[in-house]
Amino acid sequence: MLSNEICQNFPNENPLPDPHPEWRLTYFSDGYHFARFDIPAIFLFTDLHQDYHQPSDEIQFIRFDEMEKILDVMHELTDFYAQGGEKPTCQRPVWFKTVNWER
Repeated sequence: MLSNEICQNFPNENPLPDPHPEWRLTYFSDGYHFARFDIPAIFLFTDLHQDYHQPSDEIQFIRFDEMEKILDVMHELTDFYAQGGEKPTCQRPVWFKTVNWER
C-alpha cells in the first residue's frame, strides 16, 4: 500500500499497484501489524516466482538491478523523513480485516 503522499513526494519513482490484490499479501507481510493500526508501511520486493521461499530458491533468481532500485528508494525515503518531510497517512483497503486488539 503506497499512499498518495508518498507517490507525490517521489515523482521520479514508479510505484506499481499490487499485481495480485486478490492474494491479500498484506496479511502475510511484516507490514500487517503496522497497517492494522493505520501506520504507513511499504512492502518492497521484486515479485514472486515459482521458487520463492522454496529450497530451490537460489541466487540466480535474485534481480540485483531491481534490488538496487529498492535500495535507492529506501535511501530517498529515509533521507526525506530524516530531514523533516511530512509523514504520510495510511488508509487501509476496504477489504482489510483486523481484530480490534488494544494498542
